[in-house]
Amino acid sequence: MRKFGLILENVDGMDNLEKKFVMRSVPHALALNTSLQPATSGLPEMIGWSADGSPTNTLRGFAIGAVKQHFTKTLDRNLGTDFRLPTEAELDAMEAFQLSLGRQQDLDLKTLMLNNKRAIKGQSIFINGNGKPAPFDGTCMACHNNAGATTSFGSLANSNFNTGVEDRRDSRTVRAIIDAGIPRDGGFGNSVTDPTGCIAPSSLRDPLIL
Repeated sequence: MRKFGLILENVDGMDNLEKKFVMRSVPHALALNTSLQPATSGLPEMIGWSADGSPTNTLRGFAIGAVKQHFTKTLDRNLGTDFRLPTEAELDAMEAFQLSLGRQQDLDLKTLMLNNKRAIKGQSIFINGNGKPAPFDGTCMACHNNAGATTSFGSLANSNFNTGVEDRRDSRTVRAIIDAGIPRDGGFGNSVTDPTGCIAPSSLRDPLIL
């Protein structure tokens, strides 16, 4: 954890804490108010973190998973001994705080007026690409709509995607620095499943045991 600056997460359940875990970086909590909208009505909030860190699949419920995982006196994580669950008022307060961070509405990047010439050039590349053949054309706007956290693929807007980062552990360079004993992170609470399908159904998420 200290060597790579990662945090340990038991997203696949807490029945085997020593061997059933993944190692993840710490995500920011900015502009959540503009990025929680699910891609399709009826789906849980798109809270990121592979959507598997919240017992209720909502930002408010994410705090419950965080308390169980990170607010404990010991790594045994026994309810009533090592931690207590947050009250309804505490959950409301934590949700309100997280929603207050970062910008509260997305900008329109195409009409945004900048003054710096280099920034204007970067804005053009971000929106239109750099002229190279795909997938090296650098069209950032395709995935990061208006330079925010939401995607812009029509019916797949604001979905979770497998970016292939976990596959990099197969490269010789990565294997040389990463302990082979670190379990593979399949995302969505699956240690072996490759989540290439953008959105994981709720059956693929472990609820972190309420």
